[in-house]
Amino acid sequence: MSRQGKVRQGRWNTTQSAAPRAVYRALFENSDLAFFVIAVLPDGAFVFEDTNAAVARFQKRPEESIKGCSPAECLIPEIGPCLEENLRLCFETGKAHAFERSMDMPHGHTSLTTTLTPIANRERAIGHIVGMARDITLERDLLSAVGQRTSIMEGIDATAPGLIYLFDVKRQCSRYVGGASPQGYDADEFVRMGNRIIAEQLHPDDLPAVGRHLDALGRLRDGEVAALEYRLRHKDGHYVHCLSRDTVFSRSPDGRVELVLGIAIDISEQKGMEQEVRHLSEQLVTMRSDERRRIAQDLHDSTGQHLIAAELALIRVQSAHAEWLAGGAATSMADALTDVMDEIKQAEREIRVLSFLLHPPSIETRRPSEAIRSLAVGFGSRAGIDVEARIDPAADALPDAVAVSLFRVCQEALTNVHRHARPSKVKVTLEMRETTVSLAVADDGVGFDQARHKLVGGNGLGLSGMRDRMQALGGSLEIHSNGGTEVIATAPRDGPGLGGF
Repeated sequence: MSRQGKVRQGRWNTTQSAAPRAVYRALFENSDLAFFVIAVLPDGAFVFEDTNAAVARFQKRPEESIKGCSPAECLIPEIGPCLEENLRLCFETGKAHAFERSMDMPHGHTSLTTTLTPIANRERAIGHIVGMARDITLERDLLSAVGQRTSIMEGIDATAPGLIYLFDVKRQCSRYVGGASPQGYDADEFVRMGNRIIAEQLHPDDLPAVGRHLDALGRLRDGEVAALEYRLRHKDGHYVHCLSRDTVFSRSPDGRVELVLGIAIDISEQKGMEQEVRHLSEQLVTMRSDERRRIAQDLHDSTGQHLIAAELALIRVQSAHAEWLAGGAATSMADALTDVMDEIKQAEREIRVLSFLLHPPSIETRRPSEAIRSLAVGFGSRAGIDVEARIDPAADALPDAVAVSLFRVCQEALTNVHRHARPSKVKVTLEMRETTVSLAVADDGVGFDQARHKLVGGNGLGLSGMRDRMQALGGSLEIHSNGGTEVIATAPRDGPGLGGF
């Protein structure tokens, strides 16, 4: 006789009273729960006596009934043997038993929690085991996500290069998220300081810039990043340079920025390196200026004197042979001597111009407006070029770093004009604006092919030096050539600052 024949069909359901049957029916009709009844046969085997529809997803052959079959016979390998093992444990202990099982199913990874409850018969022997399995995949995924989030936050906290915070735009206060404070405070100390960080730890000179930055956070667009450099007092008393980068984290229902996510890092080492580079650059400029001064002096004292001596010798030749030179037969000799004299005079003018450009009036001993005007006018008088200089007297208030850089740019630009442009007129303009200062040197010379200039990498040491000077100030250098050439140098009128958003 088969196992199925030994199972009394329907006995489990029909022998129950009305109330238990209603509960039984409710469980069986719940498709979210896999509900089943296992009959314990006299030989100790376990076979299905009843199941609901949810069990079918775990059958080997969904089209066949599983009543009277053992779990190993009719369920998929990932579940059948495991269920029989736990049924045996429940039967032997006579106590309710629960277990979890995770497996890879055709539709994806699945986790189940199963509860087995033994049911005694009239002889007080266990005749049935009621089982209920619930899919807990989503719960496990959520727990895993929470665990991953915790792990990620711990990793960020341990490896973040600075302090991670949320800034409440409405309350104007920060909330600690993770990372290490560039001021040396631990998380608890940072939280206790609250809004006093800005009031007590910020460098006084940076208060205006930080105030503008905080006001602007409420106007950030999604995905936009606002950056600001500032100084904060370290726990040990010295100031550290910090860089904050902020972006929108959440908005209120009406679309206003509510929370801003930011990170603040210590950039003191970077600032120190930048200062060292500026110092080296200043040393290089000083060495270059000294070398130019030496060359200019040599041109004036040596080469120039030799040319003057050659000119005087030619004058004596012309004077001593005046009568001979007056003859028609000596016309070619006279022309040759005249050409030599012209070349010598041209060389003298060239030396005067180059000597002046190499060693112009010192910017260090004059007001910026006077020094740049003298440079432009002196160049024009020596080169025989009409130079118009429009210099804003307000330039005298420029910081030394800005004034010296603009003077050197003007010096280099006029040198290029003399070497390459062959102009008849040059215009030098220094204009003070609200936040910037602009120097323009324009000529009406031959100009150059900008496309070819870029193609061959033709910025030259002069132009690259001018560009480097402006970039060091946080400014820019533009070059335009169209029927002449114009060099425009622009810099912040207050000099290189702490940066902004």
